[in-house]
Amino acid sequence: AVDMLEVDGTIYSGMCAHPKERVQKALKRERQGLPSDLPPYVVAMNIAVAGPPWYHMVFYYAVDDKSLIDGTNGTPFSKLANEFFFGDSDEMRDETFKMIPRIVEGNFMVRKAVGSTPAIMGNKLKQHYIRTDRYFELLLDTGSSSVAAGVFRLGL
Repeated sequence: AVDMLEVDGTIYSGMCAHPKERVQKALKRERQGLPSDLPPYVVAMNIAVAGPPWYHMVFYYAVDDKSLIDGTNGTPFSKLANEFFFGDSDEMRDETFKMIPRIVEGNFMVRKAVGSTPAIMGNKLKQHYIRTDRYFELLLDTGSSSVAAGVFRLGL
């Protein structure tokens, strides 16, 4: 699922913790004993676009089998994912999370500005991590880099 929200300012506590957004609404339904479509674990990537106006673009990924990311299935991916999602080192996360930008359709100027070179985001932007037993949210703060803020604004 994907949400794009216009807000009054960057919400550093994350969208997964926001009481009016999808994850907290689903958790509330579960606590009330009502059906919920929330998977066992959610990974969310939240791109906070500096304003005004401010936006949060949140990409939600369902993890139906937690052994795929908690290291218990023994694969190299699972072991690395366990360290990333459940480990204590924000420095490791800052040095590991990489994005490969790509704009398939858009004007030439935007495509050229964004490019397609992979980037370790922790070297470019301030990253914030929000973790609970049900979700992991990575918040990319585009306001921490004037270049990144400008590039993201081009894409809006």
